[in-house]
Order: sequence, then C-alpha cells, then structure tokens
Amino acid sequence: MQTGYILHPKSDDSILPFTCTIIRACDARNKVYLINSEEKPRKPFSLQLDDINNEIREGKIIYTKISYSYYELLPDKEIKPSWLKKRDQRFKVIEPILYGFDIEGKKDEEAIFDFLDHPKTNNSIQKASNKSSYSRVSVYKYLYMFFQGGCRKNSLLPEFHKIGKSCPEGVKVGRPNEEKYDEDEHGNKEKIIGLILSEKDKENIKNSITEHYYKQEKPDLKDSYNNMCDKHYSYKYKDKDGIEISCHFNDNNKPSLVQYRYWAYKYIDPSESIKNREGSSKYEKDFRALTSTSDYGLRGPGELYEIDATVGDIFLVSEFDRTKSIGRPVVYLVTDVFSRCIVGIYVGLEGPSWDGARAVLFNTCRDKVEFCAEYGLTIKPEDWPCHHMCYGLFADRGELISKKAEVALDNLGLQTMGFASPYRGDLKGLVEKHFDVINNLVLKDIPGNSVKMKRERGQKKPELDACLTLKELTRLLIEEIIDNNLYQVKKVVGDIEMMKDDVIPTPVNLWNWGMEFGIGTANSIAPHDLYLGLLPSEKATVREDGIYFNGLRYSSETAIKKGWQAKVRIKKRRFKVNIRYTTSTTNFIWLINPDTQKLEICYLNDTMEKFKNLELNEYLGYQKKINIETDAANRRRNNSKTKNRARRKKFIAEAKQKTEAARKSASFNSNRASHKDVKEHRDFEKQSNRKDDAKKAEEMSHFEQLSDSYSSTENDHINSDNKVDSKKKSLSLVDDLI
Repeated sequence: MQTGYILHPKSDDSILPFTCTIIRACDARNKVYLINSEEKPRKPFSLQLDDINNEIREGKIIYTKISYSYYELLPDKEIKPSWLKKRDQRFKVIEPILYGFDIEGKKDEEAIFDFLDHPKTNNSIQKASNKSSYSRVSVYKYLYMFFQGGCRKNSLLPEFHKIGKSCPEGVKVGRPNEEKYDEDEHGNKEKIIGLILSEKDKENIKNSITEHYYKQEKPDLKDSYNNMCDKHYSYKYKDKDGIEISCHFNDNNKPSLVQYRYWAYKYIDPSESIKNREGSSKYEKDFRALTSTSDYGLRGPGELYEIDATVGDIFLVSEFDRTKSIGRPVVYLVTDVFSRCIVGIYVGLEGPSWDGARAVLFNTCRDKVEFCAEYGLTIKPEDWPCHHMCYGLFADRGELISKKAEVALDNLGLQTMGFASPYRGDLKGLVEKHFDVINNLVLKDIPGNSVKMKRERGQKKPELDACLTLKELTRLLIEEIIDNNLYQVKKVVGDIEMMKDDVIPTPVNLWNWGMEFGIGTANSIAPHDLYLGLLPSEKATVREDGIYFNGLRYSSETAIKKGWQAKVRIKKRRFKVNIRYTTSTTNFIWLINPDTQKLEICYLNDTMEKFKNLELNEYLGYQKKINIETDAANRRRNNSKTKNRARRKKFIAEAKQKTEAARKSASFNSNRASHKDVKEHRDFEKQSNRKDDAKKAEEMSHFEQLSDSYSSTENDHINSDNKVDSKKKSLSLVDDLI
C-alpha cells in the first residue's frame, strides 16, 4: 500500500467511512494514515493496516491510484515562474513538519508520524507558523493540500483554474444595460433591463440552431434569431387590411441578439454546421479528420498510380499559324503514390476522354530519354527513371469507367482499379497537388495564363497574350517535372530501413530505393505491344465481301486465306470477330486472329475510297447525318406512296364508273361484247393517236418557221441601222476635209 493511492468504500459496513487518500502506510505501527479525498480537507486519521487489507481482499474497499490534475503533472519548465515561486514558499512552510526541525538540514522521514499520531498535542504547527510568519490556519491549509494531493510538491500549486464565482440563479450577469424605456401602445413606459435566460430559453436557442441555422441556404445568426423570435417570442395581430402580422416582445421578455450569439456559439457543432450548410462532400474533402496517409500499406514504387486530368489554365497558339488561338490544352498527369514521382504526362487537345488517358498511360511506360528527345531535351536515364507499368490505378469516375478502358487495362495486367467518389479530389491528393505545382511554378508566369483569374469588366482577355504552342508548353512542363522529381523533398513517413540507409526523401531517391529494396515492378511490355494493347476493342462482322466495322469495309489476308468470305456466302450466315481500332483514322483496323491472338492490320477497301484519311468520329458524324437525311427521305417517300395510293384508288373508281355507265348506255350488256372486235377497235385507236401526233408535228414545224422569219427580220433591221451609221460617218469625214 503506497502513498498517492485512494481507498473507496464499496460496502455500508466497511470500516472506511468515506473515500480517503493514503498519507502513509507503516507496517511497523500496523497503521494507515488517511485524509478525506473529496470536499474540504479534514483532520487526518488512522486505521489498522490489517483491517484495511482484509476489506480490500473481501471487496469492501477498492484500492486505486489518485487522479492528478493537469497542472500537477507538468514539469517545472512548463509552469509559470510566479506559480513555482508560490509553490516553493508553501512547501517551505510545511517542510519542517514533514521532515523535522533539524538545524543541520537533515531530513527525518519519521517526523511526520509525530504530527499524525498526536495532531492535537503536537506543537509543530505553531513552530512552523512562528518560523514562517504564516498563520496556523494557512499552515494547516497547505499541509492538508499536500496530503490530499498524494504528498506531491505540485499539489501546492495555486489552483487558479478553480477561481471564479458561480452565478446565483435568477441574477442577471454581465455589464449593466444602458438606461432604456419601452413604450406600449397605451403610452405606458417600461424600463428595459433585459431577460435572465431560463433553461427553456436556452433550449429554444439550441433548437433554432438545429432547425434554421443548419440549412444549405446558409442563413446567418441574425436570421436564425429572428426566426426564433417569430416562433417563441412574438404575438400576432391583424392590421386594418386583415393581414396577420407577427410582432416581437420587448427586450424584457425575449433574449437579446447578444445573448443569442453567446449561447449559439456554445451550441454550434462545427462539424455538423459544415455538413449541413456546406454539404457532406465539402466536409469530407476539406474538413474531415486525417487519420492516415496516401502511401499507407504500399511496399514499393509501381504498386499504385494516381491519374487525373485538367484543362490547363493557359491559352495556346497554333503551331501552323501563331496568329490563331487553339484555346486551352488538356493536361494529364500520372503520379506514383509510394515515391511521389510524376511518371507520365500528356499535353494535348484530346479529352478529358479515354484517348487522352490512353496517351498518358502510354507515356507512363515509355523510355523518358527518348520521350524528352522529341522535345529537344537531353537527359540521362537516372534523371527520370520511371518507365514501368503499375499493379493498381486510382482515378476519377470518368473516362476509365468504360468497357473500352476495362478491356484495354486488363490486357496490360492491372490487378486493381480504384475510383474516387464524386467531388472527392482529396482521395487522390498527390496528383491533384501536382497540378497546383504546375500552376504556381510554371503557368502563372507565362503570357496567356488564366491561373486563378477573375477577369474584370474591360480587362484584356488572356487568350490575346497567348504565345506558346503545344510542344513548347510540353517542354516547359517536362523541365519542371524533372526538377520536381530530382530535388523536391517530400514529407513522407518512410520506414526504419529507409532511415537506416539515410535516404533523402526526394521522389527519384524514393523510387530508386523502392526499386532496389521494395517490390518495384519491372516493365515487360514492348512499346508497340503497349500501344496496341491500349487501343479500344470492338466486334466486327465478316460478310461475303469483307470485314465490316461501323459500315466500312476492310480487307484481311487471314479472311481470304481461311475462306471466311466464301463460307459466309455459301452458308448465308455472317459471324463476328474481335478487332482493335483507333479513332484517329478510318484507314485501318487490327484484326485479332482467333487462333494465335495476334494482331493483323486490315486496310480500308478500295471501294471505300471516299472515306479514306478521315477521323473515325468525323466519319461517324457524317454517317449519322446521312442516316438522318435517309430516314427523312424514306418518311417523305412513304407519305408520297400513301397519297399516290389514295389518288390511284380514286382514279380507278372514277374509271370504273365511266366504264359502267358506257356499258349501260350501249345496246348490249354481254361481257364478251367488249372483246368481240378488239383488233378493229385497236386499229381505230391507233389511227386516232397517229393523227394527234401528226397534228403536233405540224404545229412544231409552223413554230420553227415563225422563229426563222423573226430572225431574218431582226437581221434586216440591224443591217439598215449599220448602213445609216456608215453614211453618217462618211458625211462627217467630208465635213472635216472641207
């Protein structure tokens, strides 16, 4: 049994009357010296040690360690000097009682028992009072504080945290209000002193926060206050027009706005406030507690990549004509989570789409020395050693959630695919932060940038200052990426082995260390296999004249050798084959050989010459337009057929009526009579048609003669006019000669 422990009685028949703190436990005296632990300290007392031990074993008393306050556990260097001075002064007052009044300064550990065994007759309190000039009451106070605090020196620290006076119920606190009076409708004046808030008033404030303040409309506290007053502190009346009006009580009968704000700030839960006013997504993205790191559980580079795209905050010009703007580019980045290396980049005009994602994934696995050489940069392999495929990929819920992406990524051996929740860019914060680095270190100093720009009215448009092409911007970004990978020190936790190897946590150092000692992946995919593996796949149809894809006919050597087209023509049954294609051109597709699973290029058939050198989307748009026009023409044709059928039926009905009328008016009614003299009637009809044709020929001949006579008359008029003109000219010449 030790000093600084507490004894709790758990039974009514226990010898321990209340919870006590152990001052001393002496086996020689068979005594335990105790003092009450709670409330104001009382005189210490003692009990038999054996009795206490027996009741502890029987469970009548619980033996626990004392719970020290925050201030008592602080080291001296963290305690205010004024507090330490007061503590030392108090301890100096009671030290003679604890360790005796030895002139030589030797401590007597048994001196305390003289006081504990004879607290009334012992004169040590008086001696300590006389020696320190403190009163007996103060000496008792400090000594009992020391005992209740577990006989620790810090228990004598001033208890400033307990200073303060509780407010009596029903008494208004705070500074006095200015002298104000409120006059009612009858002219009676009432002095405004304010309202002393009851528990009901506080409950109303709390409910108003929950019901009105926690709204997505983001009302302020004044709006919530007015809403509460409308609901709980108002009366209603009707004006002369019968409109019901809500009127608030005066300040003696409702909480003031200051009181409302004071208690509202106590009741507002910051987390709940953001969730309800800003939305759960905003809270999870910007305000949630951070309990882990992005690289937790990863064992080496290449285990997980993050991919993302953004529209660059800069306007570019055309490479073919620098006077023409091509708008803002799409920038794709791929980041290795373990090392923080930027392992892939694509700057172009595709996307955000699968074509852009495919381009950056291809760049991720490319040799970076060769890649940089395309943009006029010479680097060493160790400057950017990242050309490896990953085990897992983490992306937005965008272009990678598609059948095309799923099939392509399966071909590359990806084991896991993860997707961030909507509006949760923080879940792939590494690659998102790299976009900030690009904006702050590269783009913001380039003419034509729109980084965090809020254009004022009349301000010059940034696209008018654009001066870089796609390739020039790509080069600048590559230079910054290499610099970031080589020299930017990252805040990573790492592991003990990394610390032992004194690895400076730059991305390239982390990558190289992980490749050597972690589970870094090795790329085993040839560049052409990687490119073809990322192409989207689809089904094409084998017909008797070729392989059809999206209405285009392609020729295949495999199809000809294996007689696919002849089989289709014989069996009258078409079948599907797997292909890969690119949206960049319609000139070819790749057939996946069903036997070897190898890719064979198939070129567009010569009969499709007019569709060569088109982009696939351009062709599909053209086909869509043709289909729409064809459907419209078919609808017009169907409508015309319907009208023609109606006219034809009407015409035939009229002909029937005329024939029936003619037969009725004839002298015979036999059906055979109409066929009796067919040859005679046919010759008569033929002669009539010939006469009509001869008459028409005569009319056309007469028209030709009239035309010829008109032409000759016109020529005579022209000749006579010419003669007159020549005569006039000759007369004028004679006049000139005279």
